[in-house]
Amino acid sequence: MTDKINKYFTKLIKSQIKEYGIVIWYDPDGFYKSIYKALSLDDIPIYSYTGSFFKLRYEIENLMSCHEKPGMLIYIPIDRHKTENAMIEAEVAGCYMTPGHAQKELNTRLEHIAYQMLMPTYKKDIDSILKKIQSGEYNLEDINRIASSAYSQSTGTLKLVYDKSDPIDLLIGFLSQKDSDPKIITKNGINDIRSLIKFLLGIEIPTQMDLEQIRKEVFSIILINEFLLTSQIKKAPKIVSQAPRIETDGLQKNVLKCLTAIRERKPLRSSYMEYANQVELKFQIKSNQFDTNALINVFTFAAVEQMILENAYNFIVGDKIDELQRIISQRQDGFWAEIPPFNLQWLWLQTALSLIQQSQMVQSQLKAKSWTLSELVSIYTKDWYQLDVLFRLCENRYLTLDADFIDTSDSMEKAQVKIRQVYTTTLWAMAESLQTVIKEQGYSSTDLFYQKQIFSDIVKPEIGKTSKIGYILVDAFRYEMAKSLLDALKSAAEVSIESAIGQLPAITEIGMAALMPDADKKVALVEKNKTVLGLSVNEQHLFTRDDRVKYLREFVGEDKFYETKLEQIRKPKKTVRDQIDKASFIFVTSQEIDQLGEGFGPGFARRMMEDMLTDLRHGILELLKLGVEKIIVSADHGYLFGNELSAGNKIDQPGGRKVSLHRRVWIGEGGINHESYLRFSEKDFGLDGELDLVFPKNISALKSPGGNESYFHGGLSLQELIIPVIKIITKEIPKTGEARSSYTLEMDKENITNRFFTLRVCYESSDMFAEDTKRVQVSIQSNKEIIGKVVTAEYGFEADSGDLLLENKRANILTFLLEKEPLPEKIDVLLHDPQSVSVLAKLKDIAIELMI
Repeated sequence: MTDKINKYFTKLIKSQIKEYGIVIWYDPDGFYKSIYKALSLDDIPIYSYTGSFFKLRYEIENLMSCHEKPGMLIYIPIDRHKTENAMIEAEVAGCYMTPGHAQKELNTRLEHIAYQMLMPTYKKDIDSILKKIQSGEYNLEDINRIASSAYSQSTGTLKLVYDKSDPIDLLIGFLSQKDSDPKIITKNGINDIRSLIKFLLGIEIPTQMDLEQIRKEVFSIILINEFLLTSQIKKAPKIVSQAPRIETDGLQKNVLKCLTAIRERKPLRSSYMEYANQVELKFQIKSNQFDTNALINVFTFAAVEQMILENAYNFIVGDKIDELQRIISQRQDGFWAEIPPFNLQWLWLQTALSLIQQSQMVQSQLKAKSWTLSELVSIYTKDWYQLDVLFRLCENRYLTLDADFIDTSDSMEKAQVKIRQVYTTTLWAMAESLQTVIKEQGYSSTDLFYQKQIFSDIVKPEIGKTSKIGYILVDAFRYEMAKSLLDALKSAAEVSIESAIGQLPAITEIGMAALMPDADKKVALVEKNKTVLGLSVNEQHLFTRDDRVKYLREFVGEDKFYETKLEQIRKPKKTVRDQIDKASFIFVTSQEIDQLGEGFGPGFARRMMEDMLTDLRHGILELLKLGVEKIIVSADHGYLFGNELSAGNKIDQPGGRKVSLHRRVWIGEGGINHESYLRFSEKDFGLDGELDLVFPKNISALKSPGGNESYFHGGLSLQELIIPVIKIITKEIPKTGEARSSYTLEMDKENITNRFFTLRVCYESSDMFAEDTKRVQVSIQSNKEIIGKVVTAEYGFEADSGDLLLENKRANILTFLLEKEPLPEKIDVLLHDPQSVSVLAKLKDIAIELMI
């Protein structure tokens, strides 16, 4: 390749030396450090600054004193203004070049040099080239390459086809745009393609190859060369080492620049993946054993990404947390890390890392001091609850990857087992600390808020004051889930949350009754037929939901009261809407979480719990739309949901007269005392009865038939004991900028070929008062049935609510999972407002053609 930069500066400096005798070249950014010594200046001496101006002046002194025009070049890689006029005598005797010099012949700013060199040939593209220089995309070598005669002479046809001038851009166009091949053929441009490839990569393309064969050949060579260039493999497998090699440094840089640019341009990712997967198979990358440490900087093939992921899973199993953090920071923003299902695996790893770090922090804080009940409640609701959020996310993201139609690796399964162990160990430590505090300091504290105060302190004052109030009680609605719901409602209402200490024992019959009127007065555990347990509130025995509804109805007043269930307000029928319109007190209950946790397997229960959170949110929004001004949401108890119980964690019942048995509490009279139990009386928990309550220590459980052995409640842990109290007040949502807002949904492919697929969504508004972000939801439907979900996004995705926050004029890439089995032939993608459910944009009848 002809060195245009060398020729340009040789000619420039020779002419200045002829006129002035001395040329001082100031190069503050060191742009020209690599070329000044290589200039063809004949016998003109070159001096350079090496750290001392005294030394430099001494070296040039003889020439300056002996000749009127001595003829020399002096190179100084420093800003002229920072030399304190050290070379002023030489400047006065000759001239100096520097970036931004007033004389254009002496201005060495790279944009200026590029303009002088390229303007005659590239008038149409000069502005674009200069902008790339200013942004740092083009350097001196790029300008030299563009200016070379070989480039300009061999690619005229290609410029017309791809509307580009830069040779790298032309190569990218050819490699990624098959649909332009007919134009190449029509314009007899196949020889130009061969010339371009020879010029940029040094590859001779056989004349008998057609365009697609050329494309495959080039991809094969440059991909395997990039793999070798970016890896640190000491000895490549035979099949790889025998691949054609690109040896020249400049050509190797072209390989890296071309492939990096293709991967960075998201519309081109499909083409890249297609050929990368073909080349990966050709060179058997997946079946070879590589040292993953040698592949840390390789982003060429999907198989490499999976190898590194497997190594990351092993870091979790081996407790190498620092190495896990390092590998996540190095890889999670790479090309394949944005492609499903790799993006989901990196997301799982990031969540797992956060959980491990949170667990370490919690255990460290537990050991650091002696705690009070108030302090434990405060730190749990401020920080520690995030441990439960992270574990729930870890489990759900693992379940997404562990679906029947996706193979989860053994390494990931072992890592998930390890995460469950880490979480369980921390739960154990938290529970032991809480139990010690309650045993030594008691359950009652004047600076805490208790479940039995909720109705009298929060709900009752609103009756009559608020024209329409909603009271929603969710069975087993844990504090951390409520925090997630709170975040999902912020855009639609004024929301706040506080915590309350649940009434022990933390079981449905007691917790729900403790949320009734007058529960802050005299209460006691009561038996029915010596087998059913309930709570006596204000002399009323409350055992069942019907008992509680009747009691609450009498308190509020028949004409003001309407009771329903969550499932009926998710999409309320007219009869339900009419009843809500008439009532001033709307009582809503939900038992879904407890029913799922106790009645189904862990995987199914976790999936359905996430759906239930969405249903609860939509139910609340429906109530707000139907005129409910204020809504209070609370729960009967929380729960533990971690590892399945091992045989060693199942404890025998204490014996004696049993009234009620749960895995985490035995209620009755008498029985033995044992070091694995904690025994209390009703009075220890503010109750007036005479029954005993026996809790297993830590997070162990009593032997009890049936039920899910990883989900349970009733006992003494922060997760079971602390319940949420959410206050929701309706507010008007301003409609700013909607008239000039637009929403677009785009896919890179016409059809869906994988259960994981990506889609681009964008919100744009030209209104000066438009919101910076818009909250939306995206659903995958077939005949109005939901058959898939968003699992991750490039930014702004809230896993709990399913909401997406779109930034104005910033595209977002979503990853979807099709869960339905069997899949329909076509689907619709709908973008809608999560509050009004109005459709903002949609893609209709997208064909599903899964690749087997």
